[in-house]
Amino acid sequence: MSSRCRVSARGDGIKQRAVYKDIYQLMSDFDVKYINVPFDGSLEIADGLMEAIEPFDISQRIAFNSSYLQGFYAKKFNLTADNLCDRILTRMEQYGRETAAMSFSGYDSVKFGACGVRPYELEHSYALYQVWFLNYKYGDQNYMIAVNGQTGKTDGYLPVDEIKRKARLIGHRTIDALLVLLGLAIVGGILAAIFFAGLNFIQSGAGLVFLLALVIFASPIGMLVLMGFRFSFTIGEKAEPVLEFLTRPITKLSASRRKSYIELLNKTNMVVGPRPSADTYYDSKAKIEFNNSEVFNNIEM
Repeated sequence: MSSRCRVSARGDGIKQRAVYKDIYQLMSDFDVKYINVPFDGSLEIADGLMEAIEPFDISQRIAFNSSYLQGFYAKKFNLTADNLCDRILTRMEQYGRETAAMSFSGYDSVKFGACGVRPYELEHSYALYQVWFLNYKYGDQNYMIAVNGQTGKTDGYLPVDEIKRKARLIGHRTIDALLVLLGLAIVGGILAAIFFAGLNFIQSGAGLVFLLALVIFASPIGMLVLMGFRFSFTIGEKAEPVLEFLTRPITKLSASRRKSYIELLNKTNMVVGPRPSADTYYDSKAKIEFNNSEVFNNIEM
């Protein structure tokens, strides 16, 4: 499939500073042409598996002749271009995000979310590519591996040792539990030290006067801390809630551990590889005119 696309994408760009990071809203509108993007026309073959062994070389394509299949087992396609409209649009949207991200520089990270794509001048043709399949059974499950007959690129679904997989996941959770216990031990030790120091100070006699003054003058401050989410102060151009500011290191650590757990979970699922990126298929001969803009959004720690 080949098509020109009008793309309108919106996303965020991050510029990291020593402590804070500047977040910008990015907007990109452009016209691009993607060429020779393959979509498998079989209901029986997993789409992700076929995309994982791309790309295919069509530079030496010739007209199809059924004699090429003599002595081989082959199936005729059972999905037409009309049946693939949703898949085509979804893939073009993803390629639109990737192309928009490649047009921005000077950012530590760029991520596009909302993306509108309007294909036009769409062309398609049916082709037979050389793909080898290996089916095997392990335990009570059937697995399939595909091989690109042109490049030898191989991908597929592999069996997973559930005992080893659970052991790795449990190990990750064990580290999380130890971090929580360490944090509780540190906080508990600090509170215990303050308690016994205060107790000794009160027993000295002069501490009673200090305690009374503390209750009178510190109570309003304590209420502010307890209700910190209702108050804020300004960092740069962003109003930062007090309670959120104080708990941000713990929140960031928790988010980091959660992200690493999800990555480990996906890694041990043995999923097939990703499809080729947008630069594999956009027409390098057709210059892309980008209409890009960026607007400062806020500051985060």
